[in-house]
Amino acid sequence: MIDLYTTDVLDQITEGTRLPRAGFPNPKVVVTGGLRRMYASRGWEDFLARTARDGVAARGVPSDAVEMLRRSLIGDYARAGLVPTTRDAFNLSMRRGYLSTPYYAELLEWCRSAWAEIAYLHSSGHAAPADLRALATAVAAKAVIPVHGENWNSAATDVERVRRLADGETWTIP
Repeated sequence: MIDLYTTDVLDQITEGTRLPRAGFPNPKVVVTGGLRRMYASRGWEDFLARTARDGVAARGVPSDAVEMLRRSLIGDYARAGLVPTTRDAFNLSMRRGYLSTPYYAELLEWCRSAWAEIAYLHSSGHAAPADLRALATAVAAKAVIPVHGENWNSAATDVERVRRLADGETWTIP
């Protein structure tokens, strides 16, 4: 099960592909109050209506579901009674460095306090800035555009090549 944010991302990148998205039999979309309010405040009622057709409220998530969990969902999940148990496993898909921040440490502690199994399998694109700089150097990148991340101002040594875009800002490759 995926959340509205992940559904939004998939909607934007899957046109013309067979990648799963809202409306496919799987994955199912968990529609939470917090993310619903966020998208409504942006005027995305059409996205919400389309997604909600195939969505499941957090309180309706089956007990055997595999679901995406992000820190921002803890409040909505807890209010719906969707909390970790000893039968659950939590896999952190980002690099472990994120756990040193209170925001992400709270997510891990929420699962740990319920004695859920904890695993670490870095499967996301959340590489460390040093690793991204090494990749950019290895391929002789003319520009580096971080999709998102923290500490780019302090961590990027080649600031001229780093191009930061605002949310929704379009950039045409020269």
